[in-house]
Amino acid sequence: MIFQQPSPSSTQSSEPQEVSEGRIHPEYRAMGISRVPIPEAKRCFSVKWPEYTNLSSEQFDHPAVVEQWKKNGSSGWADSPDIRAQTHVNAPSYLGPVHHDENGYPLNPMGRTGIPRGRGVLGKWGVNQAADAVVFRSAPVTGLLEVLLIVRCDTGTLALPGGFVDAPERGNSHLTASRELKEEAGIELSFEPSQRCFAGYIDDSRNTDNAWIESAGYCTFLGDSLLALRAGDDATDARWVTVTPLLLKALFANHSEMVKAGMEKLGLVEI
Repeated sequence: MIFQQPSPSSTQSSEPQEVSEGRIHPEYRAMGISRVPIPEAKRCFSVKWPEYTNLSSEQFDHPAVVEQWKKNGSSGWADSPDIRAQTHVNAPSYLGPVHHDENGYPLNPMGRTGIPRGRGVLGKWGVNQAADAVVFRSAPVTGLLEVLLIVRCDTGTLALPGGFVDAPERGNSHLTASRELKEEAGIELSFEPSQRCFAGYIDDSRNTDNAWIESAGYCTFLGDSLLALRAGDDATDARWVTVTPLLLKALFANHSEMVKAGMEKLGLVEI
């Protein structure tokens, strides 16, 4: 399935905001999915764009998401592909009330994404709630500030350890951050709600118009810790990395915002 770009006449005088290849998740690319380039003037759903709306007749839910629903129903991690069967409200958005279109589909609070209908690889309609661990230390030899990062197995990029909130953890995402840290980096730390340094939208390449990721980041500083790391689960590697402007630019999605927020909350030296 390929979402074709609407005809040039629909863009009026605005140039399309190109979506780079990096903004297409590998799972989408493997299925031949591309995003419609969105002119910034048409990012907001309140701006009429009939040619784009017409593309929404073709819903994109990854086969694994559909299979999860068929196998486990409401007890699994995926909602029904039929939006009309959505009788419950998923996690609230950190950005405020979630709006819906005339057919009941939730609308991404950041506007159009170029995938106009469906959830892609995300399980939930609307907010898919996650949590991340923002763990710092002072390098034992150099004393430089380091942050604990993993290498994601899906994109190969450096990222904070984190993942989706499981059903028993809803309302307690600090537990998710602790669990994911153990699963992906092999260390055990307990976070408290007061350690939250970030709560907001994640600019993730999996997001669609109807499903998106929001996360809470929980931070701590471990001094000159020598804790051994062990990558696991969704991570191919776990490592301490010196915090530099160059590193922040290379992080997955907008994880750099979490790192900066954690530094500010903990009173760590600006870079």
